[in-house]
Amino acid sequence: MLTGGPIEPGSGPSHFSAAQLRKLGDIARTVGRPLPSEFTSSCESFLRELAKWNRRINLISPRDRKRIVERHVLDSLCLLAFDSRLAGKRILDVGSGAGFPGMVLAMWETKAHVTLVESKSKPVAFLRTVRRSLGLDNVEVVHARLESVAEPGRISPVDIVTSRAVGGTLRLAEVVAPILNPGGAIVVYTARCPRAGKAMARSAKMRGRGPIRLPVGGANAGNKSAASGHRHTGDIGGCGAARGGVASDDASAMERLGLGLEFLTPAWQSLTILLILRRLG
Repeated sequence: MLTGGPIEPGSGPSHFSAAQLRKLGDIARTVGRPLPSEFTSSCESFLRELAKWNRRINLISPRDRKRIVERHVLDSLCLLAFDSRLAGKRILDVGSGAGFPGMVLAMWETKAHVTLVESKSKPVAFLRTVRRSLGLDNVEVVHARLESVAEPGRISPVDIVTSRAVGGTLRLAEVVAPILNPGGAIVVYTARCPRAGKAMARSAKMRGRGPIRLPVGGANAGNKSAASGHRHTGDIGGCGAARGGVASDDASAMERLGLGLEFLTPAWQSLTILLILRRLG
């Protein structure tokens, strides 16, 4: 197994194409925040270390290696469409795995406190290596199951909970709702089916205008979205979500937990939907 030696900045080919670097700048402008000066170099070092570890342990799928920036880095930044002012906030990333989205968000905003929760020992070793080598003092890596981390008194209340690869949205909400600060939110990254995403990308109304908010089915079904003027009453994108998602019965249960539901699609990532469960009151 690989050990945590120092990450050498600036060694090896760049993971970012010129077009991807421009897209990072576009994301920053879209959310109204400057591109952090050290983000690209830190991210390059992180991705090089990930590539090294991935030769020995399966942190990401082999088919994702050539599109890691688009599929993982830019996708991780989708949270900024929901909240671009992360400084001073406490973020809990559930099932961090290779560090998406939590490690990427921690590199973007070094004044946010990001706790990465991962139950498997090999990803934990990788995440701790990256944290130490990049000097990310705003990152805490916790080797545990979420249920134990969310026990009363174990963790300080958090502002945002993120989940990108963990199934069972209702169960996640039940576990973490008690540790959400007032006004806090659970943000679940879900995948729109390809044909819906392509149709969305072709829509002039939905291109380049920032977040698109769609009300969830159930109690909120049929409400007009103030941001997009569209109505949504069926499955997301007309064909459901590939990962994550909420059934109507789950939506009712989440409302009983005091969580309001909405969907948001960032302008730069048409195949991703953020399922947002916001704590009410």
